[in-house]
Order: sequence, then structure tokens, then C-alpha cells
Amino acid sequence: MKTLVVAVAVVLCALTAAADTFTWALAGGYAWDTNICWTGDNPSNQYGFPNVATDVAIINSIRTNSAGNRQIWPNQFDNYLGETTVGQWFLSMSNDLTFGAGDDSEPNGFFFVNNGADSRLCFSNIYMDNGWWNHSLDLRFATYYVLSNDLRVTLASVPDGVGDRDYAILWIVDDASVFGDHSIIVDGAGRMIVGVQYSDTFQYSNPKILTTKPTIVDDAVLDVNHNAVFAAPVHLTDVGPYDIGYFRQYGEESTDVDISFLGGYYLANWTGVAGITNLGDMVCHDQGNFYIGYWPASGDTDYRKAIFPGTLSGTNYVINWHNGDSSFTGVVSPGTGTSEYNIGWLDFVRWTNGFLYVGRPEAPAQLDIEINGMGDEPEVDNDIVYFEGQPYLTLSNMNLHVYAGQYDPNKTNLILYSFDSGADIGEFKSVTWHPATVEGTVIYYNNAVEITDLHIVPEPAAIAACAALAMLVARRKR
Repeated sequence: MKTLVVAVAVVLCALTAAADTFTWALAGGYAWDTNICWTGDNPSNQYGFPNVATDVAIINSIRTNSAGNRQIWPNQFDNYLGETTVGQWFLSMSNDLTFGAGDDSEPNGFFFVNNGADSRLCFSNIYMDNGWWNHSLDLRFATYYVLSNDLRVTLASVPDGVGDRDYAILWIVDDASVFGDHSIIVDGAGRMIVGVQYSDTFQYSNPKILTTKPTIVDDAVLDVNHNAVFAAPVHLTDVGPYDIGYFRQYGEESTDVDISFLGGYYLANWTGVAGITNLGDMVCHDQGNFYIGYWPASGDTDYRKAIFPGTLSGTNYVINWHNGDSSFTGVVSPGTGTSEYNIGWLDFVRWTNGFLYVGRPEAPAQLDIEINGMGDEPEVDNDIVYFEGQPYLTLSNMNLHVYAGQYDPNKTNLILYSFDSGADIGEFKSVTWHPATVEGTVIYYNNAVEITDLHIVPEPAAIAACAALAMLVARRKR
């Protein structure tokens, strides 16, 4: 067991070429910029500390093996720049570590610089000196961080994160912020928490991921609470060898995080009747998987819900895998891309007791349908939405917006189809045509909707001119 565990950790956290490597030499915490805290591998710089681009910093469990939380402060003494610079940072510990002051008073930051290659942060709950592992170890970031390269965060958890135990956890708390024109890439089967979790005492924390490029979650769980801020979308993927990317939202208050599904799952857990809300936009480049669970409080009767009032777009399946309900109350727009017309499809699939609602009576959704083709083939000439396992589909909770590009007025375009043929889906709450000079006829069936007879509507001025001309001709005839 120990040999296997160590081998896994070495593979996950393999070092790349670097300037100098420094290993933490103390049993406890101290200031980063203290020579006695480190042992360097370079004889000419043996008594320095990691503070140069491409430097490697190593903190392993034999140096932090006493009980309790440890704390390291960035550049407390040699504070000529106010920041700590490192290319790669590897940690394997037997207790928690807080990096920074633990509150918003930390004046000094941390730079990841690796001269064009990905910077690395590898945090493991494996004891590198003996091969065993600890449960749920936390590395708490409590200062600001600047990325000069993409940062690959490998959370090497052994075993692979069973339940909420046996995880290596990177926790971005307090007022910690991450800046840079780069991405954070999270893998390794561990957890990255941004914000508070459950009823944690850090309720005042307000962490921010202010990178301009996405946070990519692969082989890991990203836990996000309402007080967390993400400037760029979160990409959920499943390209890694261990597991898939998870986005998990906690709490009963709303958050605002854009999600791109390239695989992965959206998880939501809460207690109470309010449910959860994410104001962000979502794009299904791959299957959009929603796993809405619940832990009801005593006496709750309506607690299984997640509300998404942003824009849902893409071409793929949107699937509910658990007992909670997901309601999309913003804009639902099949297709992706940056051109004027992006034809696509979305298929809302219910596998369990929970439902996928497009619109609610108190918050109707906007369904955007584009028609841009001379034929009548769905997914080619026009957008379409499908519904499977949704016997309570109600069109009165949707406002239809039709965007007409190219079209054949003699063609009939299927824009909505329900595989639950026994239900009467009704009619849309309203229909709006774009541009306003085009309109058509909406045909309703028990389980489908079609559009036909698209045609140009004369401008009001043209109609008035034609009427005036007709009156003039009539007078001359008299």
C-alpha cells in the first residue's frame, strides 16, 4: 500500500526543470523569507529561500508532523518587494497549513512565475516520509496571488476522496484573491473550496478568482459558496484519468458563476426551503449534468430546487440525475458560437424524480429559436428543444422569441418536441418575432410546436402609402 501511494504522489506531482529547489527545514510555521527555514539543493544558494522565477519550494510531512494547524507568512522580513515568487510549490503534510495572516490584514502577496511553462501547486494528504495519508487536510490561502503563467493545481488525494473524507483540500478563504491573465487548472481527485462551507465560522470571507481566463476543473471538486467571486467562467471537464470535474454550490443564498460544460457535473446541496440560485450563464459544449440533492430541515416540504435565471445555451443534453428540481428561468437558447445565427439543439432529460423546468409561473423563461435555412430539417435549418420524461411540460411558462434569417415561407419548421405524447403542453405565454418586419404562424400539437408561413410584414408607412394611393385612384375613377 505504501509503495503504491508514494508512486501515485510522485506521478501526480512530478517536478519539472527549475532554478533552485528549497525544502522547508522547520517542524512548525514561520516567515517564508527566513533562511533558517529552508535547505537549498544548490551549494551556491544553500541558505537562501525560494523567491525567484522557476524556484521550487517543498514542504513535506516530516517537517510539519506535529498536531494542529500550521501557519506560514509570506515575506515578513526581506520585504523589499512585498511578494513571494516561486515557480512550483509542493506540499505533503500531516496537518493543516494556512498561508498568510488568516484575515484581511495580510500585506504581502505570492507570485507564481515559471517562465512560460505552467506553474505548479501540488498539495497532497500523503506523508511523503512514510507513505500513509491523513483525512481532509486543508491548505488555506489567505493572501493575494498573481499568476504569470497558467497554474496547475494538483490535489493528490489518496484514496480518491471517499465522501467528504480522505481529501487534500485547497481552501481559498478570507479576502484572498487570485489575479492574472491566465487559467487555474485543478486536478488530482481532491477539493478546492472558494468561500465558506456549511456553517463554517469564516462567514466574513470574500475570496475572488479574478483571472481573465477560465478556472478549469478536471478530476476534482470545486466547492463554491455565495460569497465567492469568479471573473471568468468555470469549465467542467472529464478528460483526466481519475474522475470528472464537479462544481458544487453550498448555501441558500445566490451565487453568480458562469459554467461551461465540457463534461462534469453541477452539484447543489442545501438545507431549507429557499433552495439555491446561480445567476451565471451556462453553456453545454458537452452534456450538462445536474445533480440536485437535498438535506431537508425539519418540517420543510419544498426544499428540492435549484434556480438558474441566467442564459442556458449549447448543443447537447441537459440531464437531471437526482431528486431535486432544476428551473431555468432566464434565456434558453440552443446553439453556440459567435455568428449572428448559431443553429443547435437542447434535450432536457429527466432520469429521476426531480424535474427540469423551463420557466415557472412566477418567472417565465425566454425561449430563443433561430431559423436560418431554406429547408425544414431541425438542428440544421432551425433550433429545436426536446423534452424527455417531462409530463408536466407547460408552454405557458415560456415567452417564445423567433429570430428569422433565411427561410422558405412554404416550409414548416419543427421547433419543440416532447417525447411524452400523452401530455397537452398548451401554448406559449407570448410570441415575439425578430426582426419585427417578419412574422409567421405557430402551430401547436399535444406534444410538438411548429412554425410555418414566415413572411415579410409591410412597414406601417408602406401600408399607409398604399392606402393613400388606393384612395387617390378611387377618386379619379369617380
